[in-house]
Amino acid sequence: MTETPPMKKILISIILLLCAGTYIYAQDYIVFTRQADSLYKRGHYQKAADTYKQAVDIHASEMNKSGARDPFFWKLYENIYNCYNNMAMTDSVYKYMEAAILNGNTSYQIFTNNRFYREYTDPRMQRLITLSDSLYVVSNPTADHETGLALRHMHLQDFRIRQEMEIMEIRKASRSKMDSLYIAAYKIDSANMIRLIPILEKYGYPNASVVGNDYTAITTPLVVLQHADIKFQKKYHKLLRQAAEAGDIPMFSYAFITDQMMVSQGKKQIYGTQYRTVGGKKELYPIQAPKQLHKRLAKINLE
Repeated sequence: MTETPPMKKILISIILLLCAGTYIYAQDYIVFTRQADSLYKRGHYQKAADTYKQAVDIHASEMNKSGARDPFFWKLYENIYNCYNNMAMTDSVYKYMEAAILNGNTSYQIFTNNRFYREYTDPRMQRLITLSDSLYVVSNPTADHETGLALRHMHLQDFRIRQEMEIMEIRKASRSKMDSLYIAAYKIDSANMIRLIPILEKYGYPNASVVGNDYTAITTPLVVLQHADIKFQKKYHKLLRQAAEAGDIPMFSYAFITDQMMVSQGKKQIYGTQYRTVGGKKELYPIQAPKQLHKRLAKINLE
């Protein structure tokens, strides 16, 4: 049996040590993240934020050494700003929201937090929205940017008004206040549908090949149609089915709008996604042939 040369042994030892160091480093990052998650769940937001920051430092250092990139690195920054959000520390929230955006989170979901409903007129929020849009364009060079940005803006308008409606209902706002919000929502829904129609007529469902890999833009037609007049839901129902079958949108979203459309016409729903409150209890709207429900769900892979 041939003995391994001393120099080769040394090189092998160095490589093994480096690999072990990398593994330990990665484990440290995971350990800190889990510790921070536990602190957050227990309501220790400042300690959680500090621990997430340690995880950021460790993970960033490791990526710099290896040259690798973690496409979900931004989630750590998202966790940090959620900590500060729970402590109502607005300046820190904006700081770490920006870090999350710069590290890859260009989805408008980053702005969809109930604490932000009064913040949209803040210049800092507007700057972050503009930053998110610019990085969306850079990240999706072959997309139809005009269409993608239009869809993103529709999504945010829809969310903002419903966010305020939800908060005002929780605060038991006056009837006149709620009526004014309902009117505002109707106007936004109508305007968004008018803007969406030419997009649907031109592209069909605007999937990733049209707007790039952007969750906000891709899901906007679902959001707009969900709040649109039933005549538009009927008109584009087949288009939604085709998009769901192609994997462009979740099949559940297609089922949800289908049931919504049926219930709004006074008909029984098909997939069992629509609920109502009766006597203070939540219950399903009537379902067509309930004994066959599992078969219908299985047919669209929702069993």
